[in-house]
Amino acid sequence: MRPAAGALAAALALAATACSGRSTGAPGAASGGLAASSLCFTEPALSPPDAATRARVEKLTDGVAGPEGVWVRALMTHESAGVVDAISPTGCAGPLAIQRCPGCTPCCVSDARDRSPAFYDRCSYEATHDYGCRRDRDPRFREGFAIAIASRKVLALEKELAMPARGRFSFPVALALSWNAGPGVFDGFPAGLDSADAAIARLDFRRSRSYEGWTPRDRWNKVVEVYDYVRWLEALSAFWRAPGADAMASQPGGVATGERCFDVDRERLTPAARHAGPYRRVAILRLRFGRYEPGWIDVL
Repeated sequence: MRPAAGALAAALALAATACSGRSTGAPGAASGGLAASSLCFTEPALSPPDAATRARVEKLTDGVAGPEGVWVRALMTHESAGVVDAISPTGCAGPLAIQRCPGCTPCCVSDARDRSPAFYDRCSYEATHDYGCRRDRDPRFREGFAIAIASRKVLALEKELAMPARGRFSFPVALALSWNAGPGVFDGFPAGLDSADAAIARLDFRRSRSYEGWTPRDRWNKVVEVYDYVRWLEALSAFWRAPGADAMASQPGGVATGERCFDVDRERLTPAARHAGPYRRVAILRLRFGRYEPGWIDVL
């Protein structure tokens, strides 16, 4: 079921991407900045989707062929595991976790009674008070609408890749960053973005108003989510090109986990080794097959 051409064009004009979510933060928490000198976290534990997830994604994307289909399936697997009526803790909706578009209704309903100390979650109160978006009316829950938006994004990036003036970049890295964080927070996007490390080194929250007011903890969480998103999209695109666990093991780093550390200097991050200083462990959330699961980051 495809949306009307006018509605699709308007949705694309608003760049229905970047399910970043404006965090509520803990009451009284300081806002802005990264407020750290070093961050360390584990690599994501990459694994192929289970049979149920694979079946849901294949059913929703039936008829989406070629390279375009690979990328749409990879995005959908990571964002929602193929659940059509999925809603993320940050208010993004549908099988491809779109944040906003014409005809969309806000998922997050303001509730003055909410005093939740939840982090990285602008919809923390919705677990009790429900969401405001209408599944029967909101176009984000129609797979045809969501897939059309993702397909256009893929095609647009393919055209950029063919333009020498845009510089060299990795397609999965550029797609992951554009869909998850938004291209505006990466200086010179997409040129030079060829790895997860490069993505983090070029990440600058000050470039986008979307991240104004975020607490340091939420920004740390977003750093990890951006890194994870790149690694997952690299692995899942390999899986969907030739479905099977072996395809994921062929990605950089394979399926084994390791540690990544970054030094912080004036809000910018540089790949580095862990320092000798006393790190403190901070709870975060990590996206995996449409679910935010408990994780942690070490902060110096």
